Amino acid sequence: MGPCSIMTLFGVARAFAMPASQALLPNRVDREHFGTAIAFNSSLWQVSTIAAPRSVACCTAARLPDTQPWRPRSRCRW
Repeated sequence: MGPCSIMTLFGVARAFAMPASQALLPNRVDREHFGTAIAFNSSLWQVSTIAAPRSVACCTAARLPDTQPWRPRSRCRW
């Protein structure tokens, strides 16, 4: 399974994940907290969209062997 097919599967999964989570939210939250819950849900989705790939890239860069000693290493040291 190549990288393009994996990325396609993740795209399809994300296309269904957000509408499904927004459809379940009205059943789980009281009416007076509904607006706050929608804002919080959308904010978490946006933060995870940015933070997850960045954290994986930092962890991967920190674990790669230093094959080019003249280049500075990644600043992400976890």
